[in-house]
Amino acid sequence: MALKPAKCPSCGANLTIEEERKKAFCTYCGTPFVVEDAIQNYYIQNTVHVDRVETLNLNTDMTANARIEAGEAFLKLEKFPNALDAFEEALKIRPQEPRGYWGKMRALSYEFDAGEMEGLTDAEVIHHVCEMENTYHEMLIFLPEDQKSGYRTQFIRYLEDIDTVVDSSINKIKESISGVKKELSDFESGRRNALKLRKRFSIFFGIGFVPLLVIICWIAKMIASGEHNGIGWGLLLLNLTALAFLYFFMERKDSDAGKALAGIKKSTEKIQELDRQLREKQNASGIIRSIVSTDRNF
Repeated sequence: MALKPAKCPSCGANLTIEEERKKAFCTYCGTPFVVEDAIQNYYIQNTVHVDRVETLNLNTDMTANARIEAGEAFLKLEKFPNALDAFEEALKIRPQEPRGYWGKMRALSYEFDAGEMEGLTDAEVIHHVCEMENTYHEMLIFLPEDQKSGYRTQFIRYLEDIDTVVDSSINKIKESISGVKKELSDFESGRRNALKLRKRFSIFFGIGFVPLLVIICWIAKMIASGEHNGIGWGLLLLNLTALAFLYFFMERKDSDAGKALAGIKKSTEKIQELDRQLREKQNASGIIRSIVSTDRNF
């Protein structure tokens, strides 16, 4: 197989590749390219031409086409950041090329399908969508009139797909809010029950001092009269034990009420944060739908 010198259309590295191959990858930057274009690119950039302006225009067109093809290849490989870079580089060379704008817009859109949206803030999502819209409208400047309707339909579909992802996030947040509200209701119910039982125990604890005083008076009277009766001491011990248990349960219910109150505070903070996220998601969805509505009538 014949080997030919070539130049990578992306990084400009000099390569040696088999002429019979249709496509190859740059061994330096990994960019896919058409072999014929890379070989022509090498000879164009290494040949002295009389008409320098014509040479530059030809080289520019070749490089832009190669980078657009590289962008399309990266889209198929789902390497969306690489695709975005390729289309942006192509537009720097040929800013009047609609394919470059459409490829860039798709690269921006496909990032959402890659699951990257979960890592974006709502402000970044809005910025992302606005960048897609700007890219789309820049493309329309150079697009033939008879092709605009078809591209508009596809562009709106991309936005609607993104809005579907946002709606899914909104539904998840609403489900989370419902779950936290259920937890909040359980904490509030638990705190009410703990306080109610604590109140009952405190009543019994107070009432328990009445027999305690009676028993103490009885024992004091027996001691004064010189009598010896173990029943009084037994009743005293029993009464003190009952009061100790009542005090223990009162403390236990105080602790339960305190834990429930902490849970209420934490759940309330969660709901507030989820409400904030919900408002931001709804705002993002509203902006996307507004763009869709505007572009339907554009």
